[in-house]
Amino acid sequence: MYAYILWIPLEDKLFKLIGLAPLEYKTQLEESAKSLRVLKKNEKNSFTINLVRVVQARQGETIETLSARTGNRLNEELTGVINSINSDDKLGEGGQIKVVIQSPYKIDK
Repeated sequence: MYAYILWIPLEDKLFKLIGLAPLEYKTQLEESAKSLRVLKKNEKNSFTINLVRVVQARQGETIETLSARTGNRLNEELTGVINSINSDDKLGEGGQIKVVIQSPYKIDK
C-alpha cells in the first residue's frame, strides 16, 4: 500500500491531499494529486446542474409535448412516475407537473 500526502497552496487557501493506493498505482496517485489547480473561467462556466421545477401544463398537452416545451431532461415514463400520472395521459390546463431542467451552475466568484 502506498500513502501520498501533498500540501497545495491555491489562491488564499491551503489544501491537504491524502491518497492511498496499491503500490502499482503510485504514479497515477501522485499525478492525480499534483493536477489540482484553479479552474479557468470557461471550465467553471461549463458546469451544469439538473433542477426539479414545477411547470404548468397547457390544455390537451401530453408529457411529450410539455417536455419538449420546457426542456424536461427526463423521459416520458419517468416524468409520469414522479407525477403519479400515466405517460400517455392528456394534461389539464394549469396542472402542476414536475420536470427536470438542466441549468448552468452559478459560482459566486
